Parts: sequence; C-alpha cells; structure tokens
Amino acid sequence: RHVTNFWKSMAASTGMAEQKIIDLVSERVNYSNKYYSSLKPGWTTDRGRVYIRNGAPADIERGASSDEGRFVRKDYEIWKYSSGNRAVYIFMDIQMNNNYRLIYADGDDMEISNPDWLRYLGSDFDTSLLRN
Repeated sequence: RHVTNFWKSMAASTGMAEQKIIDLVSERVNYSNKYYSSLKPGWTTDRGRVYIRNGAPADIERGASSDEGRFVRKDYEIWKYSSGNRAVYIFMDIQMNNNYRLIYADGDDMEISNPDWLRYLGSDFDTSLLRN
C-alpha cells in the first residue's frame, strides 16, 4: 500500500500517469547502472542518485583538480541543470576508481555540499564555472 501511494503521489505532483513515472524511473535506474557503476551498482552512487531524481543534466563540464588541491590531481564533473532551481553539482573521482562522489551542490535542498569542497579542487579553481 505504501508503494502504491508513493507512485500515486508522484503522479499527482508531476501531472504524469503512474505507469509513465514508473517507466521513467526504471529507465533512469538502468541508465545509471550502465554508466555510473564502479564498485557498486550505478543507482546507489551519487551521480546515479542525482540522475534518477533529475534526469540528464543540460551541461556537463569535465576537468581535473589542480596541484593546489588537497590531493594529487583528480578528475571532476560539473553537472548543470537549466530547469527548476537551476541546480549545479560537482562530482569528484576522489579514489580514482570511477566512483565519483558529490562534493558540491547548489540549488538542490536534498543534497549537501562538503564544507571543504574547494580544497579538493584547489585554491585556483575557477568558481565562475559554477555559474548557471
């Protein structure tokens, strides 16, 4: 009953039919498992969670942290969404195993930024990249 009520609530809040919402979530879970899996299924990763909730970002910028960062150079991705609150996320491959972790989120009350996010990227990180 709880699951049925959940899908009914989702359908009502989005204006979509229940089955269409279920199909959309299923499609996003499958995509997450295919593209964001590393040491665990993609749907359980930070990128997978954000993708399932928000869909594909409008823009993805990829880069690497500088030598001024907390660690050796690490790859990162900045995801930007053009709808809703125009959310911006930074995911970093901290362990260098393709398990990108969320270190920064803006415009999304369900996600929390790491207070030291800028230390991971380096003091010379261009924060203008976060403008959306």
